[in-house]
Amino acid sequence: MITPDKILTYWILVWYILYMFKIVHINPKFPLIMGLFINIIMLMIIIRVSDPVNIFYFLIIVSITKIIPILTLWNSQIHTVDIYYTGVVVFIYLLWLYVTDSMYNPITALVQSVKSYKPTNPGMYLLHYLFDKYLYKNPPNIPSS
Repeated sequence: MITPDKILTYWILVWYILYMFKIVHINPKFPLIMGLFINIIMLMIIIRVSDPVNIFYFLIIVSITKIIPILTLWNSQIHTVDIYYTGVVVFIYLLWLYVTDSMYNPITALVQSVKSYKPTNPGMYLLHYLFDKYLYKNPPNIPSS
């Protein structure tokens, strides 16, 4: 499974939480909107290669990580400094991937995940786990690491 530190969405989600608790003052609305556009493209790919259950899980993850945060920031303005800091965060993220030797293509990883029905994204894995355990009453198959 891909760890959360390798997924830019989780970095931006942490940034959003820090912003909401007024720990940081740089607005994450710009990267959230850009991420939503990327997720719409990813959704079009997933629709072609996956089943309705994985599409549903993906939509839940996008709602939690992008749509709800964007709606809570709806009336806030995006300033030039917010865009610059987005670039800084993306640069640090890419540097982190390079340092940890984890360069991968997130779209390819997602498509492989939904094709194989084995979630590799922590959010998708959590949803599979919770739905299997509590909704479907199936004991989840937890892979040993």
